Amino acid sequence: MHRNENHLQHQALAFLNEKPLLRVAPLFAFDRGRVEIMALLKDGLLFKDQDSDIVFLCADSDETALDLLEALTDCDIMVFERVNLDGHIRKRYGFTWHTPVYNTIYEKKTPVPVDPDFTLRPLSLADYPLVRAHYDLIGDEGLTYHLKRGDMLGGYVAGEMVGFIGRHEEGSMGMLYVLPQYRRRGYAWQLEGHLINRVLASGERVFGQVIVGNHASLALQRKMGMTICEEVTSWMGK
Repeated sequence: MHRNENHLQHQALAFLNEKPLLRVAPLFAFDRGRVEIMALLKDGLLFKDQDSDIVFLCADSDETALDLLEALTDCDIMVFERVNLDGHIRKRYGFTWHTPVYNTIYEKKTPVPVDPDFTLRPLSLADYPLVRAHYDLIGDEGLTYHLKRGDMLGGYVAGEMVGFIGRHEEGSMGMLYVLPQYRRRGYAWQLEGHLINRVLASGERVFGQVIVGNHASLALQRKMGMTICEEVTSWMGK
């Protein structure tokens, strides 16, 4: 890394760490070390995560956000924290979908207490029909991609799969689903708890995102000891 590039990265990290709960996903991208800084101001940052092709825009004011966007001519998917500008951003880049979320972060250093007889195992393309039948928050191409990469994990009790969970491209935990016949047995806790412990043991940031309005999921996150960022982050894409 060139000296100037290294200096930019240090400046960018210092800015992101001013609000680590709001900017946990951008910080995770910097942890992985494959980022392209497009524009950097003292109160704002625009960059692309080269692993996922997601563009992140972080800014302390609407004015700074709009200034940063001058460096971005086109975009397919963006994470954006100035939510009152969502309509403007969607129109500017022709985004067709929009999802506001709360970040949830596991800040503890100790594992979640879980049942050792509950196991997580990677799913494969052979599990596509089952997952597709129950989970529709990502498209066919995205689901295939995650299954091929081993990002989705099945939760098993006595050899029977009771649900699944996974990690999205930008590192967040998600895609949590308990099969209907196995609900109300604490398996959502087991699925997420085991995944939290896996990520924690790897040394990576442990975080997820909950769609605004999903009160049941927010309640689960609080119960598991996750910190909820009260500020909303927007996902937008084509």
